[in-house]
Amino acid sequence: MRSKGVTLSMIQARFPGRERSIARAFGENRSFRDLCDDYRKCDSAVDRWQRTKGKGAVSRRQEYEELLEELHFEIRAWLDAMESVSAHKKDREH
Repeated sequence: MRSKGVTLSMIQARFPGRERSIARAFGENRSFRDLCDDYRKCDSAVDRWQRTKGKGAVSRRQEYEELLEELHFEIRAWLDAMESVSAHKKDREH
């Protein structure tokens, strides 16, 4: 699916230096893919509301910006946890 590739590329661009971890989590875990897809959709909504004129557009954009920030932190926490487990596993192997 094209949207999966777009989503993966977008998330990798937003979290530089973590491309391999993102690709691995994206490939292995549906919940992580869903989280990334939510992030992409929310980012699109922010963009759409920025271009929208009229009553309520500013508040709607702000709501989506807040949600986008929450999703950003959630993805970062997921990656931190995954990388921590990987590092711990490597330490135990040596």
